[in-house]
Amino acid sequence: MEFINALRTCIFRKYLKTEGRASRSEFWYFTIFYFGIIALCIILLPYLEEMNQQEFTAKNDYSNYLIWTLLFGLALIAPLNNVTVRRLHDINQSGLNWMSAVGGFLILGRVLSFLGDFAMYISWVGILIYLIILVLCFKEGDKKDNIYGKNIYKKSKKS
Repeated sequence: MEFINALRTCIFRKYLKTEGRASRSEFWYFTIFYFGIIALCIILLPYLEEMNQQEFTAKNDYSNYLIWTLLFGLALIAPLNNVTVRRLHDINQSGLNWMSAVGGFLILGRVLSFLGDFAMYISWVGILIYLIILVLCFKEGDKKDNIYGKNIYKKSKKS
């Protein structure tokens, strides 16, 4: 799958779909796009603030740019989650179980934030699980049909 097709598929066609399977290229193109845009915005925010320094009353007041980055991140968190679930389905893993573990630990860490550092460690477990998921996503997909969907790697036969 090409880069633009991966973005179209994840953002427009399968925004909220966790059923089926996603190829490695679809997953990695969308993941690199998502984290790349966020990283680019975070890197560029201080420079944009310096360029527009005369408009702001306080140093480091570039919240307008930060709000757009946050909105972008929130708007595309659902397709990122869903393409991850579909990618795990492609390697015959239960994507919903993995992603609910990530979300569960992140939410649990936030809920138990009154415990101080312990809550931070709980959140780090969620991040560690997501890193394990990223490593699993390097694995080649099943060439056969599995319980999550039909084979997406079938070569078309020419007559």
